[in-house]
Amino acid sequence: MISGYPPPMPVPPRPRSRIFYNRRGIRSGWRLLVWLGLTLGIVIALIIFIGIIIGVFLAVTGKGGGNPFLSLGKDFETLVGLGAEWFLFLAAFLAAVVVAVYIERREVRSLGLAFTHRWLKDFGLGFGLGVLMLSLVVLTLVGLGVYRIHGLNEGAGPALMWGVILGLGFLGVGLFEEFAFRGYLLQNLLDGLGLPAATIISCLVFAAVHTSNPGENPLGILEVLCAGILLLVPVLRTRALWMAVGLHAAWDWSQNFLYNVPDSGQVLPGGLLRTEIHGPAWLTGGNAGPEGSVVGLVVTALAALYLSRARWIRPDPEAACLWDRYVLHKEEASVPPQVAPNAGMPFDLS
Repeated sequence: MISGYPPPMPVPPRPRSRIFYNRRGIRSGWRLLVWLGLTLGIVIALIIFIGIIIGVFLAVTGKGGGNPFLSLGKDFETLVGLGAEWFLFLAAFLAAVVVAVYIERREVRSLGLAFTHRWLKDFGLGFGLGVLMLSLVVLTLVGLGVYRIHGLNEGAGPALMWGVILGLGFLGVGLFEEFAFRGYLLQNLLDGLGLPAATIISCLVFAAVHTSNPGENPLGILEVLCAGILLLVPVLRTRALWMAVGLHAAWDWSQNFLYNVPDSGQVLPGGLLRTEIHGPAWLTGGNAGPEGSVVGLVVTALAALYLSRARWIRPDPEAACLWDRYVLHKEEASVPPQVAPNAGMPFDLS
């Protein structure tokens, strides 16, 4: 039908609020709030589910009077605590997957835990470095006469069992804390605030969370802050979390199993060696253990400086491409898939 009137003009789309959106979509701060909310919701759902299972078990077995788990002792408490770290990691990772896929429209592999051809090598290097660092701290304290080692604490069979159990448990600790503080949190802070602010905030949050540990002291918190920087270096240089996960897990495993020394006020069962500690808290770490010692602080600071310059730490080519595309939003990857630079300094992340 022909008419003398012009066709109606299309209605322009309503502009999106700059409070919630930028040119790349929803702002990073809102994404972090959604991630935290989802993580909390998943944790609460898991707690309710586990509570229902336990309640049904007690009702069926007729053990409803009192708390039957109190009689299981410290070994059971240790297993529950380490298992909880795995639940926290799964909750944080699943929440990040939901936000990444449905809000950010990005690949799950870009979250920092992709199984690239380099992941196992980087994890192994990090684990070896963590054992070496803690060994250097403990052996220095032994040389100063404030730590004494009195032989083995368990037989070969129990020692092997506890070594595996604590190893798996602290792998969960490393995965959760690295993904939470230097994974999704760091990536969004980099997107929204840039590298300097992201580094400062992630390290401060990491240290603040550890102030709730029962045996921490001011020197220990300072060491945790320094450890946040140390663990940040391999993440920024490899563009993946695996080396930091290995280092973190090995440090905790070495404290609790290999050398059987206090760790933030706790001494877990199953330690390999029998150790005795005496001397001033600033030197021995006191209840905080080696990470609350001035020796631990110095070793951590020197390790962070070394890793920032070490030429053998290079970007994982596959992880670097994902990082550049989804974290830094570069059109072209700064590290081609088959080329890794030889520079020793940290790579440009601007």
